Amino acid sequence: MNDQESSNWKLNRLQTTCALRVEENMTRKAAMSMILWTVVLILMSESANAGVVVLAQKGPIPAQEEVVWNDDDITDDNACTMAFAADELQKFLRLITQHEEDWAVVDSADAGNENQVVLTLVAASEVQKPLGNEGYIISTRNFGTSWRVEIKATSRIGILYGAYDFLNRLGVRWFSPGEPGQVVPSSELKTIPSINTVEKPDFLLRGFHAWEDRADHDFLLWMARNRLNYWCIQQSNKPMLHKLGIRLAGAEHRIHSWYLGATNPYPYDHENFKGDDTRPADPYPTSPSYAGDENEDGSLSYYEAHPEWYGLVKGKRIPGPGSPKGKGIRHGVNFCTSNQDALSEFVKNAVEDLETGRLKQAAIVNVWLLDNAQWCECENCQKTGSPTDRNLRVVHALDRAIKVARQEGRIKRTIRLLFLTYNDVIDPPTRPLPDDFDYDTCIATFFPIRRCYVHDMQDEHCDLNSRFNGIFNDWTVSADRHYRGQMFVGEYYNVSRFKSLPMSFMNTMSQDIPYYHKLGARYFHYMHVSTKNWGNKALTNWQMAQQLWDVEADVEALWKDYFLTRYGKAADEMRRFYEGLEPMLSNVTWLKYTAGPNLNRGSKDAFKGSHLSYDQTGVGPSLLDMRKSGDACRSIINRVIAMELPERVRQRVLENERMLAYGELTLEYYDLAEQGFDAVRRNETAEANQLLEQLETVASKLKQDTVSASNAGEHANAENALDATYANGAARALRRKIAKMTGTK
Repeated sequence: MNDQESSNWKLNRLQTTCALRVEENMTRKAAMSMILWTVVLILMSESANAGVVVLAQKGPIPAQEEVVWNDDDITDDNACTMAFAADELQKFLRLITQHEEDWAVVDSADAGNENQVVLTLVAASEVQKPLGNEGYIISTRNFGTSWRVEIKATSRIGILYGAYDFLNRLGVRWFSPGEPGQVVPSSELKTIPSINTVEKPDFLLRGFHAWEDRADHDFLLWMARNRLNYWCIQQSNKPMLHKLGIRLAGAEHRIHSWYLGATNPYPYDHENFKGDDTRPADPYPTSPSYAGDENEDGSLSYYEAHPEWYGLVKGKRIPGPGSPKGKGIRHGVNFCTSNQDALSEFVKNAVEDLETGRLKQAAIVNVWLLDNAQWCECENCQKTGSPTDRNLRVVHALDRAIKVARQEGRIKRTIRLLFLTYNDVIDPPTRPLPDDFDYDTCIATFFPIRRCYVHDMQDEHCDLNSRFNGIFNDWTVSADRHYRGQMFVGEYYNVSRFKSLPMSFMNTMSQDIPYYHKLGARYFHYMHVSTKNWGNKALTNWQMAQQLWDVEADVEALWKDYFLTRYGKAADEMRRFYEGLEPMLSNVTWLKYTAGPNLNRGSKDAFKGSHLSYDQTGVGPSLLDMRKSGDACRSIINRVIAMELPERVRQRVLENERMLAYGELTLEYYDLAEQGFDAVRRNETAEANQLLEQLETVASKLKQDTVSASNAGEHANAENALDATYANGAARALRRKIAKMTGTK
């Protein structure tokens, strides 16, 4: 299978984005039909026996910007996405066959000599098994001189995914975003593989957790082509996201400040405050703790109007993070969830945001209160249970309010609420949930923050993962559990501390994803995906997509496909390279959370722990083990670079090499820092100075790298690769220690 350079072909079909000039006495539908018919006649007359794509629908095809995506009428939604599916089929069938004039898109075709790909939206009653929102059926027939493919679904996204699956079965691959990341075979397609399959995903939501407008067109298209459907509400070009079936998620930890921020203006006419007479009547009784405009800024805030709405800690009501009243409370305090007025106001503001505000196009709301914060200590809150119990009280109240808004027609879409199973709310609820707690729309999200990647999640020999695994089991399979709903897994394949290091998760995912599914997980994403310069991350993202669709996918077959198709004759070497990256960086959790910060201070305890030592292999590889694996990867990549390879393959290899260099320098920097501090501890002045010089040289190289850690969002990015080590002060600390040792300034 060889790559094929894209040709400069002209699109000979009606584009979904075309602008129409319609005569006053002609309807849009008639105009669209006439233009489509004209195109068909021209193409069919010039391309005898050519293949066609049959889009079995009548009527206008709206541009994605013209579609009203969140209303109850899905006619325009269907037309737009199905036309795009036909467009994608046309594009890639032309590339495969190198027939730029073939594969016209028509709205009907009789059986004849031409090959046909037929897209049909059918009623649920017409299929034997439910296909859901994304399932599809592909069937093929060969007639000797021609063939016919039928792609059927009960939803527009099923049609789109079916089109991509059919192209995948013809050998098309999208390993990374953009044209360089795709592979298109060359074939006359005189016959096609026999296909008779019914497909639907094993995980219902699949993708990446983000909260910034940072994905480009190629990345979003790559997601759809690999049947991924979870991204963020902050992304621009929302019509494209809707067309591709990508669900928009939003909110996260900001909802506390959005909907009940202590300094937010009080939106009502308070009876004891002048200057707010134009505001709506105050629905809440005056607080007994009301003290007026305490900061004398001329307005009334939520906290000033109702101090009792906010969390009580050591006898004080704490307005929020950063308040002088919360001195010593690092992450803030959540609002008083037992206070019904506070909860009602929070919920009201959230629903209004879903109706007309920043979340008006969101299908998913991450109902996350403050990150790892404290909880109110008042007597009433204590009576309502654990932090998890209180958290679920908020989720339940918001879900009920959304359902009321749905019944009243103020919200016209299904909204799912994802709540945290993480840090302060990681333990399961301690008491029964309300009878009307809706497990279809309220879903727990398990985040194993700081988990170990040396070991699989179910490895009982890992003290860290065994704890997380026990908690996950308590939520999902424990006989006496109170929560009986679905689970979402939020993995950390590029958690903020990792800063896009070239980690490999091929074996980790092969074990963990089926295990999560076995225990009931049906939703999955990971945080801080980089949107370009993937290198080996192409396998992480592509393999994840395949396993989430089919949890029983043969990972060995996936790996063979990936390496042979992406790297050709360098496949075996590149597989060894990727496999070497796993031990090189699997212990990076301990490296970044423990060793880096300790080296930054010059601590002697940088490499003391159960998983990571400097030179002794233990529960996990030592730093020297990691560097040894890196050296092996360097030898492999150098051999591959020396091969004669097609330019496109060579560029893919070089992208891997650049990311490897980032990882090598990072490990070398940690190593030199530790050696330098050790030399100081041994009073070896000359050795310490020599190591300091080497350390500063590596630090300079890392500081010059402003690309490697720059494509994964605000939390996972760093200004340069030196800052990404979390030990950018190690050289300064070493210089100070040397000066102290020698008595110099």
